[in-house]
Amino acid sequence: KKDYWNAQPPVNDKQFAAAVLNPELAQLLPVLYPNVFPNLAAYNKGTPKRDDLVAIFHTGLPAGVVTGFQNSMGTTQADMLRLNLAIPPKTSGASNLGLLSEASSTDVITVGTRKTTAGKPIDVRHVAEIAVHCETRHFDIAFAIDPPCTVSTKPIYSITNSEQGFERLYQQLEIACSWDVDIEPDAHVDLEVRATAVGQMVEPEAVRPTARRRRAAPSATPETSRLPRR
Repeated sequence: KKDYWNAQPPVNDKQFAAAVLNPELAQLLPVLYPNVFPNLAAYNKGTPKRDDLVAIFHTGLPAGVVTGFQNSMGTTQADMLRLNLAIPPKTSGASNLGLLSEASSTDVITVGTRKTTAGKPIDVRHVAEIAVHCETRHFDIAFAIDPPCTVSTKPIYSITNSEQGFERLYQQLEIACSWDVDIEPDAHVDLEVRATAVGQMVEPEAVRPTARRRRAAPSATPETSRLPRR
């Protein structure tokens, strides 16, 4: 059954709805662990109908079920990954995957003795150290490599079709290491890569309320200054 399910396209997943509405695990738990799941055992005596599982696995959750979450694409049953459509799209500076920003000159990759940014690919030979400094997301990663290697960095882009036409958006940076080694029969080569990551938690700046100006006290007029106090 599992191989058959894997071979089916998601659009045909409605044929497996009965197993989702009445999952086998829910039937086995009260049998394997008597008196541990009394509510589930009582539920199984009726006609189990797990519509919640159908929504989670097959159709997606509609808006209003979970705060800030909505991944329903309609009534078609298809078991597949879905995006959270409750998150508004980002219209500028999109970088949903990359830890480094292409637009920031303070996000720097140091390969050996050479420095570069996410948008500028380089190739460096005989590299024993790589340092990644991200100012925008406040972290540093250092790699110590033994034996030294050849390092290539290159940005990865995606092409999207928007209202402005086709756009190229930066996604992430690829850092590739390669070694040129000769291994004799029955021999081996030891490779060691040590990574140290340091992150800094940065609290968002609190919005300070605008200071209110104090009203000046009304100045005493000659008429009011002569009035007797009671």
